[in-house]
Amino acid sequence: MTLPLPKPTDRARSDALADRIHAEIAHAGGAISFARYMALALYTPALGYYAADHAVFGRSGDFITAPELTPLFARCLIEPWLALRAAQPAANTIAEFGAGSGVFARDMLLALRTIAALPEHYIIIEPSATLRQRQAVLLRAALPDYFDKIRWHDHLPDCFCGLVYANEVLDALPAHCFTIQHGQCMERCVASHHGGFRWQTRAAEPALQQQFALLNKECQFTENYASEIRLTQRHWLSDIAAKIKIGGALFIDYGYGRREYYHPARTHGTLTCFYRHHAHADPLILPGLQDISVHVDFTAVAEDATAAGLHLAGFTSQAAFLLAHHLTEHAAHLTDARAVHTAAEAIKTLTLPTAMGETVKVMGFTTDAALSLTGFELQDRRHDL
Repeated sequence: MTLPLPKPTDRARSDALADRIHAEIAHAGGAISFARYMALALYTPALGYYAADHAVFGRSGDFITAPELTPLFARCLIEPWLALRAAQPAANTIAEFGAGSGVFARDMLLALRTIAALPEHYIIIEPSATLRQRQAVLLRAALPDYFDKIRWHDHLPDCFCGLVYANEVLDALPAHCFTIQHGQCMERCVASHHGGFRWQTRAAEPALQQQFALLNKECQFTENYASEIRLTQRHWLSDIAAKIKIGGALFIDYGYGRREYYHPARTHGTLTCFYRHHAHADPLILPGLQDISVHVDFTAVAEDATAAGLHLAGFTSQAAFLLAHHLTEHAAHLTDARAVHTAAEAIKTLTLPTAMGETVKVMGFTTDAALSLTGFELQDRRHDL
């Protein structure tokens, strides 16, 4: 695939980030884990993909997320929080991880304002200073009277009471890559090569080897099979679980249950890159200029979150989740012809199996087994885990 050429300023920023990665590779003795490379490429301050001052989301960026397709997405997503707050009035706050352009927060808060149900606070967990600024500009303009109730944090606050939303966040957590050679788990690392980068295999580090051994008992990997394991996920989820006092969390992301994730036919894993709306499979080019994502093993999410003390409330497809929250009924209330057409196209993208409807899944957790989250009534997919 031939990708568009970057602008000179973007190329210069990418080269600066590449120099930093090369220096770390040299300091590490010739190679770094792919997880470390992914973290540097995405999150290095001022240079990484999510940390630099450039368009990421929307038609002018590299990809379009569900909230940017239509405000109906956020309109559906307010329902689980409303039901949770009705059952547990203390759960009166919303937190969003990785708010991106801020569109989801804006649309959700505007929808809640129309029914006089704004949360006590809306918390955004956003590491990128650039994205924080963009979110603040958008939200201040849309909700000037509520803006002082919106807070930005680096981490979820302690003793949080409410519902956590994380849309397309898990897939951006760094992942380790592995392959099977001579029946052994080998780690696919990143090394320098003629000014660029190349893959290099080495014996898997102990943590990766241990997790692989557990997976191999279930999946029986074959020679040359390649995939990913997200070792950082357990700590990330346990931190969230420890901080939610009352409430729950919803994770919406591209992914599968374990049997499908590590299906024998999926021999090259799920690693995907996006650059100017071109999807491809080479993460070692254009560092800092392209998104790098790895699909989610939702079985691992369920295992890690429940081990941390949360209760699995449901698992289903995005299509089933949105339809359970009356997506088409909300669209039927639109009257403007252009809005109707835009909504119809967005609904197709959000729900059709050939688009986002099936590949994107929704998983919910609560702090108490007696609490429930709406949206899982139409289709219970927990048997896929």
